Amino acid sequence: MLRKIYAIGFGIVAVSVLLRLLATALSWMGAPFAFFFNLVLPDMFSHPVPLMVRAFLPFIVNSVIFWAFAALVLRRLWLLGKQGSLSPPLAFSRVPYVLTYIAVISVALMVLGLVAAVALKAGSGVPAAMLGIPAAVLLSPVMAWVEIRSLTFKRLAPS
Repeated sequence: MLRKIYAIGFGIVAVSVLLRLLATALSWMGAPFAFFFNLVLPDMFSHPVPLMVRAFLPFIVNSVIFWAFAALVLRRLWLLGKQGSLSPPLAFSRVPYVLTYIAVISVALMVLGLVAAVALKAGSGVPAAMLGIPAAVLLSPVMAWVEIRSLTFKRLAPS
């Protein structure tokens, strides 16, 4: 279960960081459709500071935090490619596992609520989207915490 929760949580964060990097690269090239890749998902999960707090931070602080987080996510993707399997780092245990579990359940409930709202034509979907607030607050900071902690963990000697 630990591996599945990590795979889902890190997958959401990695996809959103990669989409935001793609949107940044396209906007630097002057592409008119670059905003398309920077919609809801990258904005919620590609930054370790929640969106509600990010509005009060200066632009340079936001940029430095995002680029540091993107470097950590790209480092983890490189390590996962090098390993050949999606195994969580040693730092992903106890509290980070529980918080990621809560965030993944929140994302699942949000998706189910949005699908039900669309299928039943029941309202605007805003209450269902509000089920994703715990994920928006927890997932990226927890993944940043795990990645920063994994920088300090020693590698286990092969037995």
